[in-house]
Amino acid sequence: IPVENSGHCEAVNALASLSSTSGDIVINSGTANISSIIAGGSEDAVFNVTVDDGIDPGTSISFEFNVNAEGYLAELDFFLVAGQIPVLILDFDVNYSSGLEMNNCLSNLSVGAEYATSMPDNLQLYSSVFVCLGIYSSNHALSATEGERLADYLNGGGNLYMEGGDTWFYDEQTAVHPMFGITGQEDGSDDLGTILGQEGTFTEGMTFTYSGENNWIDHIAPNGSAFLIFENQSPVYGTGVANIGSNYRTIGCSHEFGGIDNGAFTQDYLMYKYLEFFGIDATWVGVDEMNLSERMLSIYPNPARQSVNVFVTVETPGPMNIAVFNNTGQEVIRLADNRMLEEGTHLFGLNI
Repeated sequence: IPVENSGHCEAVNALASLSSTSGDIVINSGTANISSIIAGGSEDAVFNVTVDDGIDPGTSISFEFNVNAEGYLAELDFFLVAGQIPVLILDFDVNYSSGLEMNNCLSNLSVGAEYATSMPDNLQLYSSVFVCLGIYSSNHALSATEGERLADYLNGGGNLYMEGGDTWFYDEQTAVHPMFGITGQEDGSDDLGTILGQEGTFTEGMTFTYSGENNWIDHIAPNGSAFLIFENQSPVYGTGVANIGSNYRTIGCSHEFGGIDNGAFTQDYLMYKYLEFFGIDATWVGVDEMNLSERMLSIYPNPARQSVNVFVTVETPGPMNIAVFNNTGQEVIRLADNRMLEEGTHLFGLNI
């Protein structure tokens, strides 16, 4: 673990420690004597960890990391993935409209992921693959070879999400396209507006305003065992379909994940539901503590059952919004609405 000294003086007698509450690992060496770190320099803290042979592939293991250099303290909570990596984001979109947004959501949900702009040699290293093809004229047409590799991945028991404005109707179909259970109905135009989740599916009740790229959006419908999960409100046509195959699962969309706006429902929550459909664990409930450049947010107790205290420390005065969301991504209470906070620590109480 790299430790950087961002101060102006040398950090001396730096001692680092690593711990975890996971029962799936043994930390064989939990301390590392870094000695000194020059100002602006960096040194590695090296630890040795053994993972249980019976751990489920893709398991996220949380760690707590601390450094003490004669009273100067630094703390970091992070996670690593054991076995199969939960998510690969395969971003063929030259505008990177969705891939980077997806990567941010996965980080917020504490899900291990890798991001790539070309197909890796071994897709079976991943529990799920999210393919972003883009919207015309910045789109990528899936090649026959790429389609065959993705089909082989699904036949090996994988989970595949794929989005693209032209891939379902206009582009040449590949070996993987029929596995989504999608019928491309027409080439479409530029009339995406409000996208609605569908009753009886994992998107039931969701509503998203779409403000992303919006050219020649394919109209799609489910066939076989597949089912519609998203529909444009006006004019009405399908934009998202999910399918449960013999040993795989798929989600196909003609709109872009990065084009949907956060509102009553959020990108984080939608990604959480996608992962849930794929059988991948993600952390949604609970309150994350964040260190910001000029404001610090801390919560006590965390987790909480009846009441919680939210402490906001402000170094530079300014307006702030503080809101609480439930586990469906909907805002349930707003503690501060563009409220001007002066320098210092402010307490907000909340009954759960």
